[in-house]
Amino acid sequence: MKTLILGAGIAGLSSAYAQQQRGDEVEILEAGEGVALDTSFGNGGLMTPNLCEPWNQPGISKLMIPALFGGKNSMMRIHPKALPSLAIWGLKFLRSSSQAQFLASSEAQYRLSTYSQDLTRALLQEQGFDIKYQNNGMLQVFRDQASLDHAEGIHKQYDSFGLEYEVLDKAGALTREPHLQHSADSLVGGIYYSDGSRGECPMFCEQLSALLQSRGAVLRTGCRVEKLLFEKGLAVGVMTNQGEVKADRVIVALGNAAPALMRTAGVNLPVRPAKGYTITVPVDADLPKTIMLDVGLHIGIIPIHADNTLRIGGGAEFALMDKTFYDRYAESSYGNVEQTLPHLVPHLMRDQAKSWAGLRPVTFDGKPLIGASKVENLYVNGGLGHMGWTQGMGAGEMLADIIAGSQTAIDPTPYRLDR
Repeated sequence: MKTLILGAGIAGLSSAYAQQQRGDEVEILEAGEGVALDTSFGNGGLMTPNLCEPWNQPGISKLMIPALFGGKNSMMRIHPKALPSLAIWGLKFLRSSSQAQFLASSEAQYRLSTYSQDLTRALLQEQGFDIKYQNNGMLQVFRDQASLDHAEGIHKQYDSFGLEYEVLDKAGALTREPHLQHSADSLVGGIYYSDGSRGECPMFCEQLSALLQSRGAVLRTGCRVEKLLFEKGLAVGVMTNQGEVKADRVIVALGNAAPALMRTAGVNLPVRPAKGYTITVPVDADLPKTIMLDVGLHIGIIPIHADNTLRIGGGAEFALMDKTFYDRYAESSYGNVEQTLPHLVPHLMRDQAKSWAGLRPVTFDGKPLIGASKVENLYVNGGLGHMGWTQGMGAGEMLADIIAGSQTAIDPTPYRLDR
């Protein structure tokens, strides 16, 4: 049985691994010149189930106005030019922000994330992959009591599905991360997660790709999919810039490119691109020991101890790329660090910093799209948004079970394409 995988990011390679483990002949097509060069390349590196809440939390409509006007510290920003493409998707986004749907989506995200994280860690241990892995915990930082109380209320609802966390006052937060002493005057407390890990997704993808190929998988890079091929209503392969490629089944794991391709099969995927961004800067001083998410600034500050760098990540931006973006984001990032870790600012080696921006495929309810389409032998593994690195292996394994007709480890219903 031959399975054709479209896309060599974390979703595609995870599906390739799961199918190969079940005895399939696997061929992977990637438009880029290597694996994990798009959204999977420059992510923040967080690999944790604790960020399980979708963006459309109850009351999200109140945040849309500052998002439209580009509020500096909005959790998301929406460029007016992006509005037409967001119209129908945006209505679904708002309709999915009820309390019940928010909690259900959070649980679904948590279940898939914990399942996937276990699979990823098992593979890391089995194969000895070097991905600069560390698990030193994660701390959400709060600078006003109302925000901390609100977050604590949400987390109490997560007790029903087992998310582990610790609510801290100022003293507790400073104990967990002494580096915050330098901005303690504006700190009221935090929420700490002992399971806060990170690793380099591109490094993982490169090593997983090498493993797959050593076991017989075929990887074609520079291979751009032009259209799906059908015979008698069945998906039988694709036409590419390198010619036809036939297979017994096709898995579409193309991120933001998936909706356009799937529309040719009469399948609508409710996915829209949201810009994510990071800057990675070397530091000639001791790093914090924990990952920090500054809630008020909507940024993550991620210490990478293997090479003594900080990675600073931002929120969601529904907007197009532009040539001035990188310089603007770099200055914004350094300003955020100055508020959270001011003592490190003189030690940032800015001339060696690397910026990245990419478009993450986001669904209207925050949950990925994993399963069979209405076209026989055509499957989707996509819409993982900002959780792709955390959920990739689990998504690939669950889809493989669905294809095989096997019992899945977690309920696949929340991730169906036709929900």
